This record gives sequence, C-alpha cells and structure tokens, in this order.
Amino acid sequence: MTERRYTTEQVRDILRRAERERSGAQETPDDLSERELFETAKELGLDAAKVERAIGEIDREGELATALRDIRAERRSALRSHLFAFFIVNATLAFIDVRTGGPSWVIWPFFFWSLWLIVHVVAFVTPNNDKLVKRAERRVRSKRWRERGKKLGRKIEQSVGALIDRATDEPPR
Repeated sequence: MTERRYTTEQVRDILRRAERERSGAQETPDDLSERELFETAKELGLDAAKVERAIGEIDREGELATALRDIRAERRSALRSHLFAFFIVNATLAFIDVRTGGPSWVIWPFFFWSLWLIVHVVAFVTPNNDKLVKRAERRVRSKRWRERGKKLGRKIEQSVGALIDRATDEPPR
C-alpha cells in the first residue's frame, strides 16, 4: 500500500481546518498576524531566521509585482494618450487642409505619425519582459532608498531635537 500524498493547497486547507478546530472558532480568517505566523512556524520546528527571510522574499516579490503592474498601467496610459493626440491633431490638420484648399498636404504628417504610432503599438503589444522586470526592480530599489532617506531624516530630526532640548534644559556653568 502506498502512502497518501497531498498537494500544497490541500495541506494549507487541512492545517487551516485543524487550527480552526483547535481554537474552537467557527471561522478563521485566511490570513495570520506576523506573531501567529512565527508561533505556527515554531510549533512546526522552523527556524525564526528562515521564516524572517521567507517573509522578506514574499514582501520583495509583492513589491516587484506591484511595480510591474504600475509600469504596465503607465504604458497603457501612454499609448491611449498617443492615440488620442494622433486622432485629434490629424483631424484638425485634415480640417485645415480641406478649408484652405489647394494640393493636399495632410497626408504627409498623417503618414509619418502613423508609422511612429505603429512602432508604439508594436512595442506595447510585444513588450520586452526582461526590460520591464529590470525597470520594476530599479523602481522598487529607488522607492526603498527614498523610504530609508525619509526614515534617516526623521531620526536626525529627533536626535537634533533631543540634543537641543538637553542643551536648553541644563543650566550654564
């Protein structure tokens, strides 16, 4: 007889149900606090440092996914803006061309702008995913540096404030 095997999703569901039964709760949320996660990991015999690293990896993956989603939304918006400008400007140029009479010149800006628009559409439809990921990684790194800079600035302000308070509280000698 072979030993029964469970998928990752089944293991999660089994452990979730067992935890619900252990705690006596009717329903348990699908998420855990960080404290609960560390307690569960300890019960399973997992090293807290490894759990901390895994949490960091999950956080970084989430930040990267958010940055990629934002970049793709920006690219969509840029293409929409390009299409809107293309139609408005070319319609205006066509109107001017018809109103002024003479030989039609509007075909030239329309033709060359159409070529550029085709390049933009092709670049949007077939993106270079490696470049998008590198761009997202740079964005995440930049965001982290800005956050660290803000945190350092707050700490400096607090420290300088504390030094000034101490200096003003002490009587002169």
